[in-house]
Amino acid sequence: MKNYKVRLAVFSALWAVMLGAEAYLVALLVRRRLLPTKYLAAAVVLLLLLWGVTGAFLYYHGTRRHRTRRRAFNIAGVVLAVLGIIGSVYASSALRQVHGVIDDVTDVDKQLVTLAVYVRTDDPAQTLKDAADYTFAIPTEFDVKNTQSALDQMKKEIGHDVRTTLGGSVNGMADMVLRGDVDALIVNQPYMDLLADEDAYLYIYDDLRMLYEITMEDLDEETPSPEDVINIPGDDVDPAEEPGTEPEAVKLDNLGAKNVTTDPFLLYIAGSDTRTASLPTKTRNDVNLLLAIDPKAKTIQVVTTPRDSYLPDPKHNYKRDKLTHCGNGGIENSIAVLERLYGLHIDYYAQINFTGVVTVVDAIGGITVYSNTAYDREGMHIVKGDNHLNGREALLFARERYLLPNGDFDRGRNHIRIFTAVLQKVTSAKTLLRSYSSILSSISTMFRTSLSADEISSLVQMQLNDMASWSVESYSVDADGGWNYTATSPNSKRWVAYPKEESLKEAGDLLRKMLKIN
Repeated sequence: MKNYKVRLAVFSALWAVMLGAEAYLVALLVRRRLLPTKYLAAAVVLLLLLWGVTGAFLYYHGTRRHRTRRRAFNIAGVVLAVLGIIGSVYASSALRQVHGVIDDVTDVDKQLVTLAVYVRTDDPAQTLKDAADYTFAIPTEFDVKNTQSALDQMKKEIGHDVRTTLGGSVNGMADMVLRGDVDALIVNQPYMDLLADEDAYLYIYDDLRMLYEITMEDLDEETPSPEDVINIPGDDVDPAEEPGTEPEAVKLDNLGAKNVTTDPFLLYIAGSDTRTASLPTKTRNDVNLLLAIDPKAKTIQVVTTPRDSYLPDPKHNYKRDKLTHCGNGGIENSIAVLERLYGLHIDYYAQINFTGVVTVVDAIGGITVYSNTAYDREGMHIVKGDNHLNGREALLFARERYLLPNGDFDRGRNHIRIFTAVLQKVTSAKTLLRSYSSILSSISTMFRTSLSADEISSLVQMQLNDMASWSVESYSVDADGGWNYTATSPNSKRWVAYPKEESLKEAGDLLRKMLKIN
């Protein structure tokens, strides 16, 4: 009798814990509103059924003649209870992780900056601790607070003060490292990307490599002007290109709150080509896609604007600059430029580091994209036609422009092909249910969006509810090319793109049609 009471107490405890774990899981599902009602109801029924069957097995008594059967049933009940507890705890943990990631990527109030440590490519140091006794060149008059914060974090890692010397401008610091005057430099990563656009430093990433990076909240709120960051001898600025005039204000259409599951909305996708594993807030955007999305009709109109488009930059007193460089003033600056260009209000944005392309594509098992050109690059063979790409190959495909007949214009079209392939794969039932958690977890530091956590959950819930396929139409803005001074290269001319007026009008009309704007 005593053994029976002990056994019964253990069974009751297991059954109660199982119920508690399942109830907690259901509470999370209800609170986070991830599953459509029909799936949530099915999950609740399944969990209750499992709990009920487990109880029946645990409390099965039978007769004396059925002692063996009773023991088998009780053991099966214990196994089911343990599996139910473990499964519910694991699912709850995964759900908390997923929504923790969603909370992180939707926290757009934080202005983030990534500072990187660079050494010569042949330097033996492989970690920051290997460079503990190095001398680091630091900026002289810009990014002072961010640099000091980075030095404080580096001190904690290496265990003592970091030896520094003032290096002036970014190119001044790079020259010091290349000459061997110092061992390394510390720089705000987007400024390094600006340097790589200069003629004298086109191959800087072949000569220097990133050793270490720190992502933190931006303490230097004002973005310095390019001439304060990079000082490169060159031609005098053409007086005709020096003054900047603010464009006439345009009427912004499509204002107002949106229900992302019923109302058409305009989403800006910005792709950063920074070499860091994280995504700084202020970074050049080599991918600039506008997506007019009609969630009811399950249709998307994609418009890509050439990265080199020569447009007025609000952050530089409306002097003209490349669209990609406008991102160095922050995502809101790129949005302002595109809103003025098309006369449309951008409802939401999503920003991703190109490094995130690798993780997303690998998480969904690769993608198939069409290429108009056959070429080889870094061990990757692209055929004219369909190509199945893994993450690394997709990144190489996205970055390639020199081997394409129309250069950056063809690259913009390839960006749309990659986006379309990822969208089609992600919205399939198999991928969405299997890889939702891994996709979000893999890009948690490489992706941010102004869509709220509730809006993301609503979109996922909508897709799970109907599992409808999406129709994607694409359009690439056509442009002429030429050489001109830019706000970020005031001393020497750069290759820029002049979008054609008729092409811009057609792009705007396509977006308005999808957004149902007259």
